Amino acid sequence: EALLGAAVSDKEDDYNILLEKIADYEKIWSNRRLLVAAQHESQRFTYLVRAINYGVSKEIADLSEDEVPLEARTVMHKALADRLSKTDTTDIANYACYVQDLVCDIMFADTNSKRILRQIDFVQKSNPSYTVKEAAAVTILDLIVEWVSTLIDVQKTN
Repeated sequence: EALLGAAVSDKEDDYNILLEKIADYEKIWSNRRLLVAAQHESQRFTYLVRAINYGVSKEIADLSEDEVPLEARTVMHKALADRLSKTDTTDIANYACYVQDLVCDIMFADTNSKRILRQIDFVQKSNPSYTVKEAAAVTILDLIVEWVSTLIDVQKTN
């Protein structure tokens, strides 16, 4: 570490001076390593946000006029840009969940898509032997039961 610190600072190669300033060079190297790691994390974040923007924008653009009118797609693109502008590194720590939330919130805002996907994940984690299809079936059945129960009017008769 001392040699690396010397290499990135004053390029000292005298053995005795290196030994005298070993703690300084180790600190220089530690600081440089942290700086490079922070730069790489920042680049990773930037590339992830760009990739998410590209992918979701493409999905929105590929929607047909029959599926979603042009005006609604324009609103979706604006909502995507707004949401991504507020994104920080903690949001994309688990980027798969973040993208799932993003797509549900922007492209399927008026649906229960996020709730359904969360429930499928929960069912599958609770029952590891279930396939995704089985977990989805259980989830949909639960939602149907919940919906039907709201339609039932129970009255007490005397």
